[in-house]
Amino acid sequence: LTVLWLFSRIVRELNDNERLQNELQTVNADVARRIGLLRELDEAGTDPGPALARLGALPDVLRRRVRHVVTENARVVEAVAALESGDLERVGVLFAASHASMRDDYEVSVPAVDRLVALLTAEPGVYGARLTGGGFGGSVVAVCRPGEAARAAARAAAALARETGREAAVLVPAA
Repeated sequence: LTVLWLFSRIVRELNDNERLQNELQTVNADVARRIGLLRELDEAGTDPGPALARLGALPDVLRRRVRHVVTENARVVEAVAALESGDLERVGVLFAASHASMRDDYEVSVPAVDRLVALLTAEPGVYGARLTGGGFGGSVVAVCRPGEAARAAARAAAALARETGREAAVLVPAA
């Protein structure tokens, strides 16, 4: 397993951070009032079903945000087990689900990062890729077969530059 990290060169603006902070404060207060603390929804972290059933009381946006948190927690637990058992295909599937959730439910991805994820995922030897960090730009992390990361990163970065004019920086593996 090799980890690949590409920086999209999209940097969050301060107003994005302020907006995100306000949204998080609102979500936390409303969720706590309506359904309790997120960490109490599924203490084992492995079956999001019962927790998701409790989200009906929330407005759509809050339900999607909480669904992301609850399902992401379950994905992390499952990814650890998949890594421990060497099931890298499963890790890739979980990365894809994580990115889709960050894009669709938590709404913190941007088109250039989505495209970078798609380009990496299409590369031979890449099991999966996802946004990492705080969102609204930033970096993509991918899991790859050993020996494939540098080539996959170079091809994905070149394709992104051709398509968008934006040059991603390969952070890991170092060139």
